[in-house]
Amino acid sequence: LAAATSRSLTLVQGPPGTGKTAVAIRILTYWVRTRQLSGGRDMSLLACSDSNIAVDNLVSGLAKVGIRVVRLGRPEQTRPELLQFATSSIVQQALREQNADMLPPHQQKQLKHDALMRALGSAQVICATCVGAGSGQLDKRRFAGVLVDEASQATEIACVVPLLRGCQQLVMVGDHCQLPPTIASE
Repeated sequence: LAAATSRSLTLVQGPPGTGKTAVAIRILTYWVRTRQLSGGRDMSLLACSDSNIAVDNLVSGLAKVGIRVVRLGRPEQTRPELLQFATSSIVQQALREQNADMLPPHQQKQLKHDALMRALGSAQVICATCVGAGSGQLDKRRFAGVLVDEASQATEIACVVPLLRGCQQLVMVGDHCQLPPTIASE
């Protein structure tokens, strides 16, 4: 935890079941709380993994400790109990509240965009797959802190995607002795 707050790169390694994801949640929670105290700047952080399962584990853990978390990605890839944190669900809820089906298409589109921007703007941590962090939804956002969970299962190029969002502090969590990245092409 101390290294993750003072160094630009921190690696967390441990065998299965040693609490790597729990440490990741603590690091993110600490980042949120200390950046709130320092005040003034964009508070959102980016937490990624190569797999949707690991992203959902981050979302679940962050929500349990009271962090305002938003999950990017397709809803069919999200566990049902976490859909309330998915941007698609948040946007659909906003459209229902505004009776958007009665509006012309261009106003519906603007309403969707506004709801998405509000959701992302209010999040303390945005969670996505590593490749999903390259989404156009995040085009104008920068994240000083980026955490990559299950980093040893992601390819190097997938890990670069979240770093292109203005990363100043990076934490990579994983175990190089576990499963390597799945690569289907030679």
